[in-house]
Amino acid sequence: MIVLTFTIKGPGVPKGRPRFTRQGRAYTPKATEDFEKWVRANAKQTMMKNGVRMIESGAVSIKIMFRFAPPASWSNKRRQAVIAARAPKITKPDLDNLVKAVTDAMNAVVYDDDNRIYSIEACKIYGPVDDIGIEIHSVTEEGVDDAD
Repeated sequence: MIVLTFTIKGPGVPKGRPRFTRQGRAYTPKATEDFEKWVRANAKQTMMKNGVRMIESGAVSIKIMFRFAPPASWSNKRRQAVIAARAPKITKPDLDNLVKAVTDAMNAVVYDDDNRIYSIEACKIYGPVDDIGIEIHSVTEEGVDDAD
């Protein structure tokens, strides 16, 4: 069952590696932190608007589509062609780091724990504008034996 569908305006930001202070404390890079706050705020707003509550039982499946506008340096013809074809973007940022930033941001907002995620379908394509389409499905545990 589809629980939530929303679009976040702006480009995806990959999950940055933890940085360390001179005292040895780890911290999240500011760009990653700001992006995760933006995703979290959009998710909360959409959930409130649609009367959706946090998923606290069952499994979660997520579909994420990262759309990136083609570079301005490309010809108009080439830009239109890759947008129309929904051509894959095979340059940086890495898809796995983009997905990690989004799933971490939705943790404790959309679902109580990201260990509920059993399936992720994600892609990076060229689109008319930079945005991220997210679709979240909830699967109940009915008829499933707990192996723990």
